[in-house]
Amino acid sequence: MENENIQALKEILVSLCSEQDINISTLFLHGSHASGTASLDSDIDAIVLDDKCVKSRKVQVRYENHLIQLIVMSSSEALDALHFSRARSAPFFAVSFDTSIVLIDNDGLGEYIKTISKQILKLGPLPAHPQEIELKRISFLNFLNDGTRKKYTGSTIPESILWASQVINMCFDLLVIYADEWRFNNSRFKGEILRKTFFSIRSELLECLLLVSENNSREEFSEKIREIMHPFVNLNENSVHPHCSI
Repeated sequence: MENENIQALKEILVSLCSEQDINISTLFLHGSHASGTASLDSDIDAIVLDDKCVKSRKVQVRYENHLIQLIVMSSSEALDALHFSRARSAPFFAVSFDTSIVLIDNDGLGEYIKTISKQILKLGPLPAHPQEIELKRISFLNFLNDGTRKKYTGSTIPESILWASQVINMCFDLLVIYADEWRFNNSRFKGEILRKTFFSIRSELLECLLLVSENNSREEFSEKIREIMHPFVNLNENSVHPHCSI
């Protein structure tokens, strides 16, 4: 039954690529359908290598009652993306290729890319550059301070919640860097890392939202955030390393 489902997905993707004038050399199915965790309303996630593709692009379309998210790129762009995965410790493509099912592999490149992806993930992330850390740290402190000066961020409860949510997301990014973890932009993957490594800290940060949603107490929120982040982040507002924040 599983093979029948995969074959049906392959036929849908091949049909879509034909209509979109996409030339398939290699076709990867990734995401929930590849991992076997898809529900009836799950998106179909795929990556197509098309060596006639001049510049990579993302196609999102509802097709045959499925929402399909398709990344189209050349083989060289795929290899560049894997290099970027390692250099910037941003492993979206490494994870996507590693966990994918190769549906079409006309040039034999599919399994090669999966092998490289597995090797990159095994090596693990590189530490963040000090300037990158400093930029995120200073940006976090400045934005945290801006919230207590309401002329910058507004004063209503919805505006407070918006500001506080952004502060907490900045905290999450700093925690991931502190732990030398992969730096995902994807919120689901980032959430998995935070739940695994900082379960209680993540919960404490999220509970801080109640301080603004119920009482609009930005000062109390700011103090609590500083208390939670103090063990992980230097809260001195002076720059430690040169950084570019303009």
